[in-house]
Amino acid sequence: MSQSPSIMPDPLLADQKLGSSLFPASYRVLSKDSDIIAIPEKDLNAFLTHELNVDRLNNIHKHLWMVGRPMPARALHRQRLLAREIVIVEQTDLHLVWSAKSIFIKPLPRFLLDHGFWKDNMLCKNDCTCITSQMKPKSSDDPLVCTQRKLYRGALGFLLTYVQLISHESDFNMAKGAWLLPKEVAWERWLELVKQLIALEEPKDINKRYIYGELRLNRLNFIYRWAWWNVKDISPIRGYNYNYNQYSVFFRRNFAWVAAVFFYVTIVLTAMQVGLGTDRLKNDTRFQAASYGFTVFSILGPILAGGIALFTFFLLFLHNLAATLAFEKKTFGKLKQDKYRV
Repeated sequence: MSQSPSIMPDPLLADQKLGSSLFPASYRVLSKDSDIIAIPEKDLNAFLTHELNVDRLNNIHKHLWMVGRPMPARALHRQRLLAREIVIVEQTDLHLVWSAKSIFIKPLPRFLLDHGFWKDNMLCKNDCTCITSQMKPKSSDDPLVCTQRKLYRGALGFLLTYVQLISHESDFNMAKGAWLLPKEVAWERWLELVKQLIALEEPKDINKRYIYGELRLNRLNFIYRWAWWNVKDISPIRGYNYNYNQYSVFFRRNFAWVAAVFFYVTIVLTAMQVGLGTDRLKNDTRFQAASYGFTVFSILGPILAGGIALFTFFLLFLHNLAATLAFEKKTFGKLKQDKYRV
């Protein structure tokens, strides 16, 4: 019998359970006002909201066409064929984000493979406004959308990305070898899970982030650094994912092109010097003017590039110093007030 569109179909069979602990030992809640190590079981809704959060991507959803395509992610064997290294992350909004030589993948959480957990924490209750209301919610931010449905959409979307990543037994073995799947999951069980997920009546009832598959990191960084007119919480310095642990790494990645430019300038200057030594060009006023202008540029260019690099260094240094001092003041202030909690 077909289910009502307002009722979320249970994505797991009743006998699908994991015997061991479903949650991580702890998780870190980092914000502008706090940095806390929390225990998942103390507040499951808070943990799930944090664990499945992809708000940073939803905030720029209208720009995601520049970052990726609205199509499924490539299977793991295809990722290997593209010479991409699988880098494990536990931050959901980095899941399926890729750079030139690597792709970030979040391991499949145990709780998403447990039927009882879905039933107790992610399915709407009988008195839920999602079911009882005569009005259809317009978006995930609509007040009619309950917490369970929001969690459901995020969890189902994430789970479906694994259907895309693991299509063959070779993908499954790669996932097990990379610690992307819980050790209890067998290939036969995975086959049954995939069949049930694909057979869902409303597979599109997912968080809108998962309309897109793989997302390009450098373009996400560009949007978060420069789209200041319509993006929340932009950071011209940190971008979307700040992964520089040393200033030398930052300058090597962002100013390597300067060496290529100066190498080209050297070739051009050498060619101009040879040209000025020929009878045809040494009396050509236009060529002499061009040579003069390019010579001035080659002198001032390194000075300008060095000034930009020096300015960037001081900007980064002051930014990191201010952030460190602010965090130190906040942390020790809480310790003095005996309000620090773990």
